[in-house]
Amino acid sequence: MKDGDLKIGWVISHDREWAASRLQGYLVHEWLLRQGADSTILLERFNRVPSPRSWAFVKAAVRLLRSKCDVVVFEGGDWPMMQLAKLWRASGRRAVGTRCDPIPGAYDRAYDLTVVPTAELQQRLAIERARVIDDSAEIPPGKFKTDYAGAPRLKVVWMGHQGYADYIVGLVARLQQHPAIAAHFEFELVSKGEFATRQWSEATVADDILACDIALLAIPAGTWFQTKSANRLALMMGLGMPVVASLIPSYRSLAQPGVNGLFIESDDAIADALLALRDPAVRAAMGQQARLSVADRYSIDAVGPRWLAALRDAWAGGPKAQGAAAPWRWLVRLLQAGSR
Repeated sequence: MKDGDLKIGWVISHDREWAASRLQGYLVHEWLLRQGADSTILLERFNRVPSPRSWAFVKAAVRLLRSKCDVVVFEGGDWPMMQLAKLWRASGRRAVGTRCDPIPGAYDRAYDLTVVPTAELQQRLAIERARVIDDSAEIPPGKFKTDYAGAPRLKVVWMGHQGYADYIVGLVARLQQHPAIAAHFEFELVSKGEFATRQWSEATVADDILACDIALLAIPAGTWFQTKSANRLALMMGLGMPVVASLIPSYRSLAQPGVNGLFIESDDAIADALLALRDPAVRAAMGQQARLSVADRYSIDAVGPRWLAALRDAWAGGPKAQGAAAPWRWLVRLLQAGSR
């Protein structure tokens, strides 16, 4: 089967402003279209569907089952979406799921294949039929840091999900109690919500980062965060930013401590790392080396072919279709009969 003959559909959990939906949904779909693939977004904002017992679920299922797709990607993986995927598989077609957080679930029962961004996440969730594919880094072509001079008070930028609000606000408050940090640094928090000093926007986030001097990728302690992808680090490094980053497993393949960034084992080391980057020559050397380290490794053109291979493998070699839950078998049979 040629790429253009494989009909790919998408069920997206949120919208473009939700990182997982953008990275594991929209960006891959758009890349597929640029390659001439037959890719269609069938359903969006599926997270608003309250349960499989709702009328909204029935309407979504009808629309999905009437499609002519061979493989559908179910981005997000919450329980109602898993039930929708089982319905889809009961029609004899293939389902690919995605997951970016360590939320337990019967992934191998719901999907023919599950895409995860790290091997640690696959292991944590005990998914047998998984494909590890890095999230792409949204680095605009030709955009990177060139001026490392900085002002007397250096700007430190943190970017992340608003779920980190309490952690990062508390961390910044503790850092600012350090006299040298308070005297020489200020902090920009790029996110959504009232705590953010700059509201995140897909259109402006790269410029907001580049307007700062140092990127801080502090990550809370705990096993939940050890399965996170390298996406944010790859973005900051690809933009040529000198970074101070918590050394989680996915960062290790990129990290060259003291060469392309300063990597820390605990938040207690952040103040000293920031002070070590007050020298503009040090920032320039690390930022330039960081950019070289990433190159095009995390671009959508590097990640996209791995997605296409996974989708083709799911179509060609997935297990036999699973039976739908009893309350929904009538719907599958009805729609299959109507399509004959």
